[in-house]
Amino acid sequence: MTGKTLFPTTPSAQSSGPARLAILLACLWLGLGAAFKLSSATPMDIPPVVRDFTKDVLGLGAATTYRSAITIELSIVAAALLLPRIGWMLLAAQYAVFLVVLGSQMASGATSCGCFGGTVTLAPWQMALIDLPLLAFLVLSRPDRRLPRVGPTPPRALGLAVSVLLAAWAPFHFFKTAGGPPPAGAAGEASAASAAASEGEATAEAAAQDAEATEGQDAASITQVATEEGTTPSQPQAVTTPEVADPPPAEAAELPDFVELDPDSWARQSPDALDLFAWSVGGADNGALLPIPCHVVVYRRSCDVCAAHLEGLALEPLPDGRPIVLVRVPEVDESIASAVEMLPAAAMEVELHHLTKGYGVTTPWSFDVSEEFQVENVTDLGEH
Repeated sequence: MTGKTLFPTTPSAQSSGPARLAILLACLWLGLGAAFKLSSATPMDIPPVVRDFTKDVLGLGAATTYRSAITIELSIVAAALLLPRIGWMLLAAQYAVFLVVLGSQMASGATSCGCFGGTVTLAPWQMALIDLPLLAFLVLSRPDRRLPRVGPTPPRALGLAVSVLLAAWAPFHFFKTAGGPPPAGAAGEASAASAAASEGEATAEAAAQDAEATEGQDAASITQVATEEGTTPSQPQAVTTPEVADPPPAEAAELPDFVELDPDSWARQSPDALDLFAWSVGGADNGALLPIPCHVVVYRRSCDVCAAHLEGLALEPLPDGRPIVLVRVPEVDESIASAVEMLPAAAMEVELHHLTKGYGVTTPWSFDVSEEFQVENVTDLGEH
């Protein structure tokens, strides 16, 4: 017998190759999904089953769920690459969660998994055909047995800590949410700039008119004096029109990337106090200008349920004849085809500001404004 053993205790490079490849492929796919979420997806692209769970169980909003998903996925990628013997289990657990979510989406008939936002559309079954083999390859490659035991050395521990910090920082740096109501002037920065420019033009015009009047008065005085003295009137000196400095340009208020609306808080409030109208073009004044009483419908053009409800209102107006107010939530991509083909006659139409990642509210919603100027009967029409 030689010194060689039949079953070596230290994994060889050849035996650990499949495990390393499985971890690398799973990390690349997971990291790619996280990058797409950060760059082109919106919080509303997170599967509804996940958003509902985090809201009902953890009390998290769509924006926090979105940021947490990106941070967790990037952190798991870092852990699996730097500490593969331990990190692969986190990687496998993440893929197992993905498959559970995909199964739920397939059962509900979802057409897109939302994994890559609006840029790349994959059906849940298509994503499952990718995630399942990656998970199977990862588990069957047995990283826990084939990878060498490498402890968290200081360089690896430092690298992991830095990676996790960067993973937590990125969703906050590249994704801005509203910390409160819109800043003053956000609802009408264009109007403010236009008003400032008009005011400046009016001031300049008034100054020019004053100068012309002064010049005319001076000329008349010189002519009168010359006539009385019997001399030839001299040409009056030109009066220089005072230059009016252009007004400073109005600073456009920076809008966030995403705003999460809270329909659950609308009931029993006055319309001008709703976050819905606070983010509308024109601001909260739109809520104060609503006809009383009225019926308000919040909709998106791409929403099939919205299209059906609006068509129903167009064909069969409200029995009591109340005026209808339409509030449109803009699409993230306004170039997409509209599902809405018919709108009811509206006493007032309101549109929210366009945000790069949209609004955290499902559509359609409706509510009534009473004679007492209070919001009543707030209804999620998507659940009816």
